[in-house]
Amino acid sequence: GLALAESRVIAAQTALGRLEQVSDDIGVPLLAAVRRGDLVAARTLAAEAEGAFAYAVGRLNGRVAGRALFSGAAVDRAALADPDAILADLRTAVAGAADPADLAQRVDAWFADPVGGFTVSAWRGEGEAPAARLGEGVRTDLSIRADATEIRDSLKGLALAIVAQDPGALPTPAAQAEALGLAAERAVSAREGLVRIRADLGLSEARIDEAATAARARRAALDAAWNDIVAQDPYVAATRFQELETGLQTAFAVAGRLARLDFAAQLR
Repeated sequence: GLALAESRVIAAQTALGRLEQVSDDIGVPLLAAVRRGDLVAARTLAAEAEGAFAYAVGRLNGRVAGRALFSGAAVDRAALADPDAILADLRTAVAGAADPADLAQRVDAWFADPVGGFTVSAWRGEGEAPAARLGEGVRTDLSIRADATEIRDSLKGLALAIVAQDPGALPTPAAQAEALGLAAERAVSAREGLVRIRADLGLSEARIDEAATAARARRAALDAAWNDIVAQDPYVAATRFQELETGLQTAFAVAGRLARLDFAAQLR
């Protein structure tokens, strides 16, 4: 119904907004730290990326009325696996990277792989969520999935920052700084995609709001019409009741007289 659609679109907007904020909070200052050569600050921000990644996955696993928001048609289960399990599989995939570019390429490949990587180890949803019915013949699409490219790109920037600072992942501080710079660039550039899907969701939100306003107006009109029918002046209602009661009593009296006359005629 409309109420559920309203709740879902608001929750989805909130979750995507938080994801966008997380990418900004890590990506922007991380990029600045790398560019000014402050590896200590860059490492501190990268250390925060793991918590940010877990937070983002938690938002994408959100539910409304017991139904998952970003799992497509599989509303009975979380959209994504546990963040620790996701990162464990990613770490296995990137182990042995030769340099920052190779590490970044392996992370990109893991997130983009249609038959492995993120698709198998992280994504738990399935299919497309049915469109929300807003009225007679009017529907709107609310199926934003956690495996959308824009969402993967956002998670990818955080993930690269996480694995780049793992012990032994890269041979030198300079290589680590370069990888963290690549991670920051990915996190910052992912913002554009999130803004785009939030804008698309905003159109659905506007249609739902219009439909809800129209539904409330129809309900108010029906309530007013019903009140006009049933709500009468008490004095008028009592007078009409007395008139009806008097009419019934008269009818019974006439029927009684007719019955007595018929009985008398039978006696004669």
